Amino acid sequence: MKKRLILFSLLLSGSVFSKLQAQFVNNGTLSVRANGVITVKSDFINAGNGIIFNDGIISIYGNWINNSSGMAFNNVSSGNVLLSGANQSIGGLSTTRFPVLTLAGTGFKTLNVNTDVNVALDLADKELKLNDKTLTILSGKADAVKTTTGFVSTNTGGKFQRLTNLTDNYLFPLGSNEGGTLRLSNLIVSPKDNTDNIYGVTFINRNPSNDGYATTQKRFDVNTVNDKYYYVLDHVSGNTPADFTLFYNAVNDGSFNQIVSWLKPLIGWEKAGISNSQTIPGNNGFDASLTFSSLKSFTNIPVTFAGTLTNNDPFTFFNTFTPNGDGKNDRWEIKNIDLFPDNELIILNRWGAEVFNIKNYNNSKAWDGSGLSSGTYYYLLKVNVNGEPKVYKGFIALLKNE
Repeated sequence: MKKRLILFSLLLSGSVFSKLQAQFVNNGTLSVRANGVITVKSDFINAGNGIIFNDGIISIYGNWINNSSGMAFNNVSSGNVLLSGANQSIGGLSTTRFPVLTLAGTGFKTLNVNTDVNVALDLADKELKLNDKTLTILSGKADAVKTTTGFVSTNTGGKFQRLTNLTDNYLFPLGSNEGGTLRLSNLIVSPKDNTDNIYGVTFINRNPSNDGYATTQKRFDVNTVNDKYYYVLDHVSGNTPADFTLFYNAVNDGSFNQIVSWLKPLIGWEKAGISNSQTIPGNNGFDASLTFSSLKSFTNIPVTFAGTLTNNDPFTFFNTFTPNGDGKNDRWEIKNIDLFPDNELIILNRWGAEVFNIKNYNNSKAWDGSGLSSGTYYYLLKVNVNGEPKVYKGFIALLKNE
């Protein structure tokens, strides 16, 4: 097949350049001015030191392949790349940083290499398969991702990431056709401040038990854990607290009232704080959502939906800790206490004498048993949970190598 090498600067404005039947190879500088259009009927290959200044439209019917040493487009490009063919792929040897990427044509589109989008992504009604690759949206605008019924699908290791720098709602349109059954499950991240953060999501359309997250291993008051799919959430950079809203279809997926996270194998599925539910009839197939808040950064945390018993307490109290200075279990942490700062914690020894008392207890200043011997201690926690005063009591085994 004949190849065309572009070894010079090609300037276009206000017209269609050509409908190229042969493979299109850019090995130099390609400039597409505003209102300019290139239509490529087969593969577009960016090779060597190829760089593209695109303020117009590049419509491609074959695959996009970036074999250059750079990210293909210069950072000030604002033009659109349309994938206009059927079942196209984005691949090559290097990451591409598209200015605007729009999915058109027919079938699905697939990432075969990590890919960035600088300005905007328009999924339209198409599936964008990430498989085990990472797609990152680098625009901080909340509306930088657009869709009608289109969605991003991932496998284990794949991740859909977005830069956030506004107190706004950032949509992650997720879904999967795995197993031949279409499932959609959007997620919205709502940061609490305007600093730069990157949040990532992986959507796995299968029973979490298949991947080692047994749905039968759960907190005592979690009744059922969703066995159809789960997410992996990642706070890639930054430390801004955020709300996470997960949408689902109660008819197809089940009835839930709690978001749970996989804490660790010995504990299993744990409540991800208080979950607030909302009914949303007629919203793109979703009829319900649950929202939970995260106050600190996290790394690759599996989460899913669950149904809990009527006792909706958000806390987990661990009954043993070992303050030996080895960096493991050195402090007595209360799961989710950071979400409820209006609290007071009192620790008593076995004779009823107070050995520790603090208000606004949180896990950053958790009790380390300093100055105390191994033994059994008792806790009394007074805490305001969503306007309701509650009291929790129990015992703790403090174990030291003495």
